[in-house]
Amino acid sequence: RGPWAQLDRPNKVWDRMPMAFHTLNGVRHLCWDMGYGFELKNLYTTGWFVLGVSLAVGIGIATV
Repeated sequence: RGPWAQLDRPNKVWDRMPMAFHTLNGVRHLCWDMGYGFELKNLYTTGWFVLGVSLAVGIGIATV
């Protein structure tokens, strides 16, 4: 791997985050299909939650 492997980490996050976002937002959409989370406050809260967790998952996968 060498010392240059550290420079590839941002690319790994950039590649993995959309997969995590799509998966988590799919779960959010399934909750909508069941009738949960339609209040405006819940829409914004779950949206930011999905975005934050997606970033964390992307970073977590990139560090492995």
